[in-house]
Amino acid sequence: HSRNLSFPDLRDKRITLVGCGAIGSFLAQSLIRLGTGHGRGSLTLIDPDTLQPENLGRHLLGYPSLFKPKAVALKDHLLREFPLAKIESVPKSATEHPRLFGVDLLIDATGEESISELLNGLRIEHHIKNPLLHVWIKGNGECVQSLWADRSGAGCFRCLKTSDEQHHRRERFPVLNQQPIRGAVGCQAFTPYAVSSPMQAAALAVDVIIDWLKGNPSPRFRTRTIENADVRRVKNQDISKVKDCPACGQH
Repeated sequence: HSRNLSFPDLRDKRITLVGCGAIGSFLAQSLIRLGTGHGRGSLTLIDPDTLQPENLGRHLLGYPSLFKPKAVALKDHLLREFPLAKIESVPKSATEHPRLFGVDLLIDATGEESISELLNGLRIEHHIKNPLLHVWIKGNGECVQSLWADRSGAGCFRCLKTSDEQHHRRERFPVLNQQPIRGAVGCQAFTPYAVSSPMQAAALAVDVIIDWLKGNPSPRFRTRTIENADVRRVKNQDISKVKDCPACGQH
C-alpha cells in the first residue's frame, strides 16, 4: 500500500462509506488500495439497494453481482482482491446503522441531495467531531464536486444553497450553464452521464483524503470539470457559512 505514497496511508483508520453505487464502488476500491481495512482499521459499506441490470453500465460490479445487495456484493468483490482487509457490509439505510458517526471518516457517496442534507444535519445536531466527506456528480457529468465538512468553522453542505425572498433555493456557486438532460425507463428516472464520471468523482474524493492524511484537507469545497464542458468557473475554496443557514447557522 505504501509503494506509491509519500504520506501516511489509511491503515488503522475506521472509515464508513454510505452509498455503494457508481461513485461508491470505485471509491471503495481506491480506499482499500490506500490501506483501509488493515491494522486496527476497517471499512464499512452501507447501501440498502440491490444491483440492477441498468446499473451495470457505470458500476464497478458486473453480471455475477446482479440482484445482490450492493453493499454485500461490493464487499465480496473487494475481499476477493484483498482477502486480508476487514470489511463490513450493511445492506440497509444509513439511519439504521447505530455506529454511523463512530469512525475516523464518514463518506457520503450517494449523490442524493436529501441523504447528504440528512447526514449533514445529524453531524451538526450531535456535535460530531470527526469529518464528513460529500462527493457527487454534477449534471450530465460536466464536473464532479466534493465538500469536506468538519469543525473548522467553514460552511456545511446546506451552505451550498441560498434562499431568495420567496424562499426558493438557489445554487450559491452555480456551475452548469445548461439544465441537465433527464432520462426515463418505465417509471424510473435517471440522469445520463459517462462511465468516466464516477471514476472522476472517486478520484476527487481520494485526493481530498490524501490531503487530509497530509494534515490539511483544504480547499474543502472542490470542483473538477472535464474538458470542453459548458460550465462556469468555480473556485476551489473553504466556503464561509451562510447567514441564517437552517443547518449550521445557529451553531
